[in-house]
Amino acid sequence: MDEESLFRDIHRHLLKQARTGEHIDTELRLADRFNVSRHYVRRALETLTQMGVVTRTQKRGISFTTPEPEQISKQLESKLKVSGFDPRELSEARQLFDTALLSLTTRRIAPASLGILSETLQQMEGCLEFRGAALKLHQRFWEIIFESAGNRVLQVFANSLLINAMNTLENHMDDLTPEWYSDMLSCDREVLQALRQNNLDDAQRVVSDWLTQAFDFD
Repeated sequence: MDEESLFRDIHRHLLKQARTGEHIDTELRLADRFNVSRHYVRRALETLTQMGVVTRTQKRGISFTTPEPEQISKQLESKLKVSGFDPRELSEARQLFDTALLSLTTRRIAPASLGILSETLQQMEGCLEFRGAALKLHQRFWEIIFESAGNRVLQVFANSLLINAMNTLENHMDDLTPEWYSDMLSCDREVLQALRQNNLDDAQRVVSDWLTQAFDFD
């Protein structure tokens, strides 16, 4: 059995044990089960640990973890980062994910989250001239919106696209005009107003218009 096949089989086996509530096999038991040396099992477990799928401790042995959406998003973002996709392709993808999530957010967002969004906007207004800080607050604003949608699967993909987009914008931070940052703030402000009014059409229109031109800085 090659290492890639062994890795998949061990991952599948451990996942099944975790789902059924069985005791997770030890490194030695995995080696016996798959008839391989502990060296290869250890390599597979090291990869799963690096991926955040399992944790290993001397006393508890192997245990499955439940990664947060943010962790999974960062893993996806790292793959997008080396893919070489054109920023405008990512912008189009964001339009699809962001508008889809907004349809859920407008129905599910809690008053407390609206308050946090408002506070985030106030902070952004106060530091718009500090470009890096303004971009970070913009990212936080949208992370809250995605989280408020209540769908962790969509949240994972939307966050990965958002992180990638923000990295791209940070790389061009000094190329963006003051008007660009003002437009970013205006977009977020209008989205918040639309969410408060439960106006999905306005929220989706504003986001789509903003993303259409946000990456035209070459």
